[in-house]
Amino acid sequence: MTPTRLQGVVLASGSGTRLQTVTRGTPKCLAPLIAGHPTVVISALQLLRAGAEEIHVVVRHDWAEEAQRTLECYAVNARVLANPEPERGSAHSLYLALQSLPHGTRALVACCDTLAPTRALVELAERGSWGHAVLAASRYGGLIEVAEASKIRAEGNRLLEVGKGLGDTGLYDMGLFNLEPSSTIEAYEATAWQGEAHLYQLFNEMVRRGHEVGVLDLGNLPWTEVDTPEDLELLERGEGIALVRRIRGELGLGGGSQED
Repeated sequence: MTPTRLQGVVLASGSGTRLQTVTRGTPKCLAPLIAGHPTVVISALQLLRAGAEEIHVVVRHDWAEEAQRTLECYAVNARVLANPEPERGSAHSLYLALQSLPHGTRALVACCDTLAPTRALVELAERGSWGHAVLAASRYGGLIEVAEASKIRAEGNRLLEVGKGLGDTGLYDMGLFNLEPSSTIEAYEATAWQGEAHLYQLFNEMVRRGHEVGVLDLGNLPWTEVDTPEDLELLERGEGIALVRRIRGELGLGGGSQED
């Protein structure tokens, strides 16, 4: 069987308002927040390591040129897609990206505020046969604000529901996905979204419509979401330092450990 070609997608349209005291006007995804490196670069490099043939980065329309320059500084050849309506939410950003992908490919998607070992995307890239969409999940909550995290209810490797209001299921949505574009686009277009549309709403809609949505349980793999100054503080001590060092080592950005 011929392996499915993968296209890498980085979702980076968020405004990052809770980090403005740190970023000081620089878009969150482009600020050198992780040991001097931007999260958009880390996500793009990890997608390439996981087997993506091309990288597509969705940013706010007024950040597009700066994003292109930043990626070029790291020799990342990416297509930057300008999102003219970022207020419509992450599901809309994903929709814009999926529409641009070559026919017959799958999308390996990373939210740029997710920080996790490259292993997560490598394993996710191998799970396309699990469904029209596959979500990466971790049971590790040591570096996240559990109350704010998107939780997953699953039966085996099948998604039942995902969202922030589920209570603590002990299984957390990491913001990393393997998607079949046409099914995801169909679910998005079939829903009359009012206001901001979140990714978890889109995946719940796919489940409701009978699409196969899988869950890749990565056990206690450490990870975090970079949303607040407090998140950055956690990366400066203990397990946070180890996570950053590991990712830097995997990507050749200096230092790190690749041990599990």
